Amino acid sequence: MLIEFSVANFRSIHKRQTLSLVANNRDGELPDNCIELDVPGLANTRLLRSAIIYGANASGKSNIVRSMDFMSEFVAESAVRLKPGSKTGVVPFRLDTQAAQSPSEFEVHFIHNQIRYQYGFTLDSQRVHTEYLVSYPRGRARELFRRELVIRGTASEHKWHFSPRYLSGDKQMLVSATRPNALFLSTGAQLNHEDLGAVYEWFTDGLYVLECRNWLEMSRARDHAAELLLHSHGDRAVVESLRQADLGILDVHVEEEWVDPPGSLQRRIAEDLPSSKMEQFQDALKMKRLKLTWLHRGTGDPNGIPFETEEESDGTIKFLSFLGLWHSMLHANQAVVIDEIAAGMHPLLVRDLLNALRGPEVSSSSAQLVLTTHDTTLLDQSLFRRDQIWFTEKDKTGATTLYPLTDFKPRNKEALQKGYLAGRYGAIPFIEGDFTF
Repeated sequence: MLIEFSVANFRSIHKRQTLSLVANNRDGELPDNCIELDVPGLANTRLLRSAIIYGANASGKSNIVRSMDFMSEFVAESAVRLKPGSKTGVVPFRLDTQAAQSPSEFEVHFIHNQIRYQYGFTLDSQRVHTEYLVSYPRGRARELFRRELVIRGTASEHKWHFSPRYLSGDKQMLVSATRPNALFLSTGAQLNHEDLGAVYEWFTDGLYVLECRNWLEMSRARDHAAELLLHSHGDRAVVESLRQADLGILDVHVEEEWVDPPGSLQRRIAEDLPSSKMEQFQDALKMKRLKLTWLHRGTGDPNGIPFETEEESDGTIKFLSFLGLWHSMLHANQAVVIDEIAAGMHPLLVRDLLNALRGPEVSSSSAQLVLTTHDTTLLDQSLFRRDQIWFTEKDKTGATTLYPLTDFKPRNKEALQKGYLAGRYGAIPFIEGDFTF
């Protein structure tokens, strides 16, 4: 479960910004929107099942999502994807010359296997500067490790601090295997270190970030939904939700088919293999694809009229992708972060998806959702508590500020959509004059 996430000096984010999913205990509204905790050190603490972020275009709300995505991917891949000397890929805040030369910062507090953790690191384009991991198995802090970059003139080295009691295994072997541009956590997980592997698992299995404008990521989400249908894991629930959505769909059939790789890939392979070998390996080069057939309600055939995926609307395909994601999120207790969830989908469909995250039927799940959107119809106190709503706005220096609705102390039952569009909470575009063409 995600408790809070902080980032500094990343893209449009300059100073440290923090998104918290800790519920305000003084607010008794919508109790189904909260998760009751039974974790040492967090007595009387509840976490929010979801949070929603609003902001004007270019205000930085997508960069909050990208920063979480960067942290997750760097944990998952830095030890295996980056070669010695490769750049880390981090992008600092560029509108301040000092910040552009300084390391970026990432920190997350989360719960995994009933233990609270605090993990973070700082890095620049070339190397990791600091990294640390703290656990709270009995409510008190236990620092498992810390690394710090020490620079003396043109020379630099990492200083390491380890807990002699709480981090098992051969630490020096792990230190020797950790490259300057890779994380110790990632390296330890790749080398099957039990303590580090458990924390690494939360980033790879417990956190999922989706940018809806990324075609490749949406294709993967669609394929995941198709896998659920193919292997009958939750397929009835997914199909029944499709039927209820007024899309005219009776069913979706999935089958595996083997196809030739894209022409560009075939050409690259052909450069390395003689034509005789290409014929020999032709079948081995084929790629598996999941083919979806959409059965629409029609006249004359009670089983439905078949349509190919290419004939379906983007919104329908996206809705199926979300249904698969929702199924996994609720059953795997994931924290899911989605950028621009409402793009290309009707607000009522989005609302129904959000409603599926609360209620007694999902009370046993600790799934969480963080999303960004421009859809102001979701600014509704029957859907979200006041502490679930956040905003992004750029200051005079061009830097993103992330702040909660509760800073404005809105009244219970206040018309949030009207107040937001009127500029009461900021985070809207201020247009100087009329557009001219």
